[in-house]
Formats: sequence, C-alpha cells, structure tokens
Amino acid sequence: MSRRLLLLTALAVLPLAAGSASAGWITITNDTNMVIVIQDSGDGKRPGKGKLIRLMPGETHREFQLGAGDKKVQIFEVNAPKKPLFEGPMKWKADDLSLSVQPDGKTVKLGAPVPPVAPVKPVAHR
Repeated sequence: MSRRLLLLTALAVLPLAAGSASAGWITITNDTNMVIVIQDSGDGKRPGKGKLIRLMPGETHREFQLGAGDKKVQIFEVNAPKKPLFEGPMKWKADDLSLSVQPDGKTVKLGAPVPPVAPVKPVAHR
C-alpha cells in the first residue's frame, strides 16, 4: 500500500473509533464553608497518590474521564492535611457525573448535589 492510501484509510477509520468510545465529565463542587483539598489515592491499575485539588467554598472542579472507572478519594480541610474528613470510593459510568462535598457533622460526605431551594413567594392576604 502506498503511504497516501494508508493515511487516507487511517483518517477514514479514526472518526468511527472515536465515536464508539464513551466519555464524560466529573464535576465536584465544594458545598461546605471551608477550604478543602481532594486527593485520589489511586485505583487498582495505578497505585499511589494523585494530584491535590484545592477548592474554596462554592468552587467547582471538572475533570474529563475517557470511560467508566473508580478510584479512592480522600478529602482534607486545608489546615489539617493529616486527618481526612472523608475517605472512600468514587465510581462513575461512561457519562457525566456531578458530585457535591457537603458538611456531615464534624466530617464531610461526597454525594449527589443538593438541589437549590426555590424561593417562597409571599401570599397576599385579602
């Protein structure tokens, strides 16, 4: 095969391969009133500590994932990096996932975002 034909074949097949793969965004929002640090502690394929993600109150972090997966996550208060507030698994399917770090007593939990509360309209008295 000539180089030109090989290149054209590769360019024709590439969109088909890319279209069949599922991917998505993982979004984590800090819904606490403290500065937190999130760190993944690896998965079964890649042991070790991951990068540190610092989130201010109300701040959001987005991370693109090529497919379904899971990893262990630790969440710390920025002023107490030795004592995790949360330690547990984070699993996702091959589509978008939104998570929220929420206060839970003296610790935090990682779960589904809390829906916003709709404002209450005052009732007119007659």
